[in-house]
Amino acid sequence: MYLSQSTTTLVLLLLLTATLTYNTLDLQKNQVLTEMEASSIDLKSSSLEHIIESSLPTVFNRVLNDAELEVIDNYNNNPSGDPFFESTNYTLAYLKNGTEDIIVKDYLENVSEEYSNLGYTIDYNFSMTNITMVDGFTFKLDYDLYYKIQGNKGVIKEENISSFQYSTVKTVLDAYHYIKPTYVGVINVSNPNAETLYDFQVKVVFNDSNFDYSIEPTGEGLRFYDENGNYIPYWVEVWDYSDDDNDRTSVLWLKVPILDANTNTSVYILSTYPKISESNGNRVFEMFDDFEDSNSIYSKWNVYRGDWEYISNSNIYSNSIYNENIVTCQDAPDIARMISTENTSLSEYIVEVDSMGYFAFHDSTPGPYTMLGFFADPEYLAETTTHPDAFYSVDMSSVHGALFTLTGSNLIWDLKVFDIFFGLSKEYPVDYNNVLRTYVGTDFFNAPLENEWYTIKLEVLDDDIQAKYCTLEDYISDNEPDWMISEENLEKYGTYFERGTSGGSLIDAYDIYFDNFRVRKYASIEPTTNIYSLSKTVGINYITPPRAEGTRYVLGSDYNLYYEEADNYPSIIDMLAGEDFKSWEYGYGLKLKGYQ
Repeated sequence: MYLSQSTTTLVLLLLLTATLTYNTLDLQKNQVLTEMEASSIDLKSSSLEHIIESSLPTVFNRVLNDAELEVIDNYNNNPSGDPFFESTNYTLAYLKNGTEDIIVKDYLENVSEEYSNLGYTIDYNFSMTNITMVDGFTFKLDYDLYYKIQGNKGVIKEENISSFQYSTVKTVLDAYHYIKPTYVGVINVSNPNAETLYDFQVKVVFNDSNFDYSIEPTGEGLRFYDENGNYIPYWVEVWDYSDDDNDRTSVLWLKVPILDANTNTSVYILSTYPKISESNGNRVFEMFDDFEDSNSIYSKWNVYRGDWEYISNSNIYSNSIYNENIVTCQDAPDIARMISTENTSLSEYIVEVDSMGYFAFHDSTPGPYTMLGFFADPEYLAETTTHPDAFYSVDMSSVHGALFTLTGSNLIWDLKVFDIFFGLSKEYPVDYNNVLRTYVGTDFFNAPLENEWYTIKLEVLDDDIQAKYCTLEDYISDNEPDWMISEENLEKYGTYFERGTSGGSLIDAYDIYFDNFRVRKYASIEPTTNIYSLSKTVGINYITPPRAEGTRYVLGSDYNLYYEEADNYPSIIDMLAGEDFKSWEYGYGLKLKGYQ
């Protein structure tokens, strides 16, 4: 058959068109397959990243619990050894390596095997780059993730990711407090009054019969909580004083939130770790100064006369933890005193302060000649800078008479009568030049001695007062005398307080000392306490963020455990290393908040 040239050309064009169409369809098919593979790889890479993001917090929490269990096992297998990690660096290395191992073996290797079964190849690398904290319960976990996923069509997805996740601890075992156990006891506080007492200062006395000093030798681990688990502030006045018979005594003050009328109230005692004292009289009393703060002379008191300074304490209260310093005025002038910068709004209250007066050379009128001033008005006669204040004073021996000034810068006794007995006086400016110090009341049966520390106690009921004193030894042993002075209907100048001389410059080298000033609330009958012995808590505690009240996270114990953030306390990492303080720079401290 003969085909014309035009027909032949047409046939060739048709064949070429068919070939091009087939090749085009084949290319489109490959493109579609490649795009499908790329989409699949994108999904797989997203899944891979999501697996790391979602699993890392859980894995870290698991490894953290493994670390706690390792410490507990070390202790159970060898109670006399050191069960903790060698240091915080070792602890962090354990957590880092353990987390990496689980992420790789339990997650990335499984993902790699699954992807390989689907025809993909994957290379990867995972490493923890840093572990820090953002609060006491939450870790920040920095990590690097590299992966390369390749499909059959040659599509490659390769990423280097530097990111982080947060991990909040969820019921992590507390090995630290398992090895360094907590003891719990109860103080039964009885309020015999017909009225409820709020935020009331309660005196607690520990001795050999009601307190085990072998559990708490220094008192630094003590904490107190009410029946609702609320923290109760406390102050250690004296710790572990031993008398001549070696009987041991400690005196503490608690500020109990509520004491119902004619009711017994339970206060829980905890002896726990770390041993960091929280004794703080500023949180307990209405006004307070134990002179341990080197700025209190000028922040809590205005110095009106005399050179006041801090020195080391050497009386029986001396303690390197609770009572290192006292305040003194050496070579005290005629009138040396400090006036409180704050006043009290209470109409009924009790004031106590420790005091001593000392003479280098004795004369015929020995006595401390120190005073506790009250009902003070710092600006009674404001136009005089020499003695603008007026006040009443409880005197540990005193001088009565008149003082005057010629220059306005110094006061000199004009007339004076010595009184070696315990008494009550008032001191006030008459005019710019003259000041009177007059007798109000005297107890002729009690004459305090110089160079002896005493506790002065003043009770104020509106404008009626009672006062007494006793040695520190008698105070500690609860051997206080009856009230020595009682006066009614005193004229109040003001509501401030003073400390200083009741008659200075008797001779040269006259020194006065003060310590432990406090103002507390009054009750017609002081609450009493009954202390029950400490017992060791049983079981393993869980460290967990605060939960709804009533949720229990304690194994084998009747008490409900709480934790809270606290500066200077060990973080979770520090506790795994057995540290009793915060040494890891990125940590947030945790302390045992209480049992319920």
